[in-house]
Amino acid sequence: MIVGVGVVGFSVIRGVELAARTMIIGGSIEIGIVLLLSVWGLFSPGHGGTNVSGFSPAHIPASNGFFLAVVFTIFTSTGWEASVARGEESRDPRRNVPRGIIWSAVILGVFLLFTSWAQTVGWGTNNMGSLANSSELPSFVLASRFWLSMAIGFSPSAAIFFPTDGRVFSPLVATNLPTVTGSLFDVQASGLTPFPAVA
Repeated sequence: MIVGVGVVGFSVIRGVELAARTMIIGGSIEIGIVLLLSVWGLFSPGHGGTNVSGFSPAHIPASNGFFLAVVFTIFTSTGWEASVARGEESRDPRRNVPRGIIWSAVILGVFLLFTSWAQTVGWGTNNMGSLANSSELPSFVLASRFWLSMAIGFSPSAAIFFPTDGRVFSPLVATNLPTVTGSLFDVQASGLTPFPAVA
């Protein structure tokens, strides 16, 4: 993890282009692992088999639980405003930034919908109570169940922690540093701070 933080920090210092490449590579690794785990869940479903019962409103246990899920869903889909701070560094920002935000929201929405459903099937739609009460992240539990028998020589949980939960190479980290830096520069360039902007 320390090495990952160093790589991300170095990429940010070297410029937004290298930071963007680091973000794309790390994000692709993260997405690939989550997709593999999700597809594995469809081919190796838990108790209840492969079904779409999770999409039925009849399975909502109570209104308070449903609204809590809505809150978590909203927080899962935040962060699009970060692209605005990088608008000056893109080609035709008035056209590309809005399109990038919309397409990112659509693609990530489909991705989250599919992976949530597939991992729920992998866990077992008849065992949802144990998912809610699991002391370990469900993704780690599924990885251990699906991949431990492959004798890969180390814990599958450790294999997926770094890119998926450690967030070292995640866009969450790789974009925050250059975004905050760019925002501070814009504030200084606008004369809103007592410190001069340094190009």
